[in-house]
Amino acid sequence: LVSSITFELLFPQRSLSGPWLVLANRFLNGIRDVPVLHSACASPQNWVAPSKSLLMHDENDTKLIEILSKDKLPLVLIKSAELKALLLERKTCTNTTTPELLRRYYSRRKTIANGSLEDAEHRLEYA
Repeated sequence: LVSSITFELLFPQRSLSGPWLVLANRFLNGIRDVPVLHSACASPQNWVAPSKSLLMHDENDTKLIEILSKDKLPLVLIKSAELKALLLERKTCTNTTTPELLRRYYSRRKTIANGSLEDAEHRLEYA
């Protein structure tokens, strides 16, 4: 098993120039729809494509991670701030847990019972 830090080092980490920039852009465009990011929350599989992943805005928000993982969202935790910024900047990943995205997600679920927010343990923690 490879640690997440080692895995993240396989990706470009910072802004590049010259031919390395061309190579990095091709690489990031090429993996957009390929399941190369690990998500402990996604179902039925643990690997998700960057275009379908949801990056955590704050990896230290354990309560939000727990709530979102109960909904089986393709949540990806990336430790490297540089890698996360690069994936979002190049539009390889397009979704991050911003308040706007979370409001939109839960407003669409009004008619569906949502166990994660209705769980007595977590009720109103994010209201």
